[in-house]
Amino acid sequence: MENEFTIGQVFSKSFDIFTRNIVFMLIVSFLVSVPDALMKASPQSGVWIFFSFLAVFVMAFLAQGIVVFGVFQHLTGQQAVFSQSLNVALARFFPLLLVSIASSFLAGIGFMLLVIPGVIVMLALWVAVPVTIVEKGGVGFALSRSNTLTQGYRGRIFAVVFLLGILNWVLMGLEFFITSSLMPTGPSAGGLSAILISLPLSTILSGMATALNSVVVTVGYYTLRHEVEGVAVEDLASVFE
Repeated sequence: MENEFTIGQVFSKSFDIFTRNIVFMLIVSFLVSVPDALMKASPQSGVWIFFSFLAVFVMAFLAQGIVVFGVFQHLTGQQAVFSQSLNVALARFFPLLLVSIASSFLAGIGFMLLVIPGVIVMLALWVAVPVTIVEKGGVGFALSRSNTLTQGYRGRIFAVVFLLGILNWVLMGLEFFITSSLMPTGPSAGGLSAILISLPLSTILSGMATALNSVVVTVGYYTLRHEVEGVAVEDLASVFE
């Protein structure tokens, strides 16, 4: 990877990693999609919806932690192995969860303050999850490191996030359209038939989008470390040994 953070290079490298490890990405996508499929197929009570959204949130950030290690395996010339990546993510599960909650909370407050502050916070904390996995440390350290690494690059990060947002929006719209057309309705709606329709669609569409987003964030993190601090991928990957 060349020593420059550009939109084209980040996406090019990310798509290359994504396609070369497609089975790994499909497993991650399936993991992310299970809570969402169960939520769509089950009775829509308030308590169930709350815990379903919580499960979706937790699984999405756990998946990002899994992808971080998988990407570094690929960058060092190895095959991305799901079991190893899952072990690394689970070992950092609680710090990862706390960083995810803190990032979402701070961005949420910013978005309530006329949107723009939320965008700024979101861009500043863009690589907080990879920092948590690779550099360890606590919540404050991860947020501070992400803020430092992204300084001077937030315009380009915004462009990356914006393009990913468009892709996610298109895929979510497509999933909603297909699901609405195929999902059973009426008293017998839900259950196994709903899961059999929802889960494959979620895995292929929104789940794969989540996995790709995690790849892009991880590639962005490595590129920033490489450009800002001159750190090689072997040095970053050595922390997992």
